[in-house]
Formats: sequence, structure tokens, C-alpha cells
Amino acid sequence: MIHKLIRNNFCISVVAIYIFLSVDCNYKSEITKSIQRDTFEISFYNNVLQELVEDAFYQYYLNYFIDSASSLFDDYYYKKILDSAEYSSRINILREQVLADSTKRCNLYLDTTNFWKPQFTDIASKISDSSNTRFSVKLKSILTPFLGSDKGTSIIDSLNSVQKRYSYIDFKLKACKVKDLSSRKHFINECEIGVIRISKMTLDSSKTKALLYFEFYCGSKCGMGDLISLELIDGVWFINGNLQFWIS
Repeated sequence: MIHKLIRNNFCISVVAIYIFLSVDCNYKSEITKSIQRDTFEISFYNNVLQELVEDAFYQYYLNYFIDSASSLFDDYYYKKILDSAEYSSRINILREQVLADSTKRCNLYLDTTNFWKPQFTDIASKISDSSNTRFSVKLKSILTPFLGSDKGTSIIDSLNSVQKRYSYIDFKLKACKVKDLSSRKHFINECEIGVIRISKMTLDSSKTKALLYFEFYCGSKCGMGDLISLELIDGVWFINGNLQFWIS
């Protein structure tokens, strides 16, 4: 009888240890997956914002050198004193100063609130739309590679949802300082780029191509809303296409 009780207790102990180890392994596995996801997505968003700040937001990241940048633009665009090569060279000198010195970086404010007008509704109908307008054709070419068995439902959910998983502290850009929108002070004279609001990312099956919608505000009559497509090349995400939904 005693031997039977010992054997039963031993079996119970073995089962308990097995369950504990299984739960512990599953928990560690989930933690690892979460860390990997965060690392992947934070790298994605940082790559995207870095490129947008430097190439899409009217060079406002050079606002610390606003007089020099404006003068160069006038000499190139209006006065025709500089050719494109010389203009790019001189702008790049200012850019390098910003990248090298954090005190010369302007503020970009990250908005993660729900104030967002959905731009994407029934994607499936947009894809099958027989309209051949330039906007329609471009939209189809961007969206079609990402359509799965759900006929675009997951794409709609992602592009219509504001990215909230990561806050301003997760963004480490060399071209600007990313700050939370709540810290923006209109009455303080600080170097500012504007306000950015971004959607959740949408990936294709290979996880090497992605879609993102963003809205950028730089004044009461200054801003844009674009759908952009991206590609992962040698570990870095690059924008390879865009479709503008609005501009002011």
C-alpha cells in the first residue's frame, strides 16, 4: 500500500513538473516572439519615418538652418543660379550637420490618437472597379499584391487603424527628434517639422513588402495623406511607391 502511494505521488510529481516546464517553455516562446515582432516592426517604422522626414516633408528637418536652406532653394528654383547637382551638394552639407549633431534636430510630433478619418473602405470593390483613372489604376497596382483569401479585409483593418503599439520613445531618428504630441507647445519657439500619424503596417506573405498609410500636418493649410508601398532590401525598408490621397 505504501509503495503504491509513493508510486502515485511520484507520477503526480512528474506530471506536475512536465506541466510546469511546458507552461514555462510556452511562456518563454511567446516572450521571444513578442520581442522579435517588436524588433522587426520598430525597425520598419524607423526606416519609414527617416526616409519620409528627409525626402517627403519639404526638407523641414533643415529648419534649424532655415535661412540657408531657403536661400539655396531660391538660388536653385527661382534665380536659376545653381544647377541641380550644386543645389543637392549644398543641401547635403546641411543634412550632414543635422545627422551629426542632435542639437540641430527639429521636433516631429507623433500622434497616436483616434482622430483619424478612414480612407479605405471596400478594397475588393476598388480592385474590381472598371474605372481607368490614374488614381484607380495606381491604387490597384499597389493593393493587388497584398490581397489574400480575406479579399482585403485585413488590409482595410490595418490601413484604417492608427499605430499605437509604439510610442515616441521607440523612434530613434538621425534627422529629427520624435516627441509625443501631448508635449507640443505652440507658444514656445522650437524648431518644428510637424505632426505625423501613421497606420499599422501591412505585410505580404514573404514579409519583404509592406503597405502603410500616413498623414502629415505642418500647418493649418499644410499637409498630406499618402499610401506608400515599401520593400525590404538588405535589412532596410525603402519606399518604392506612393499614392497621394490628399494634400493642402
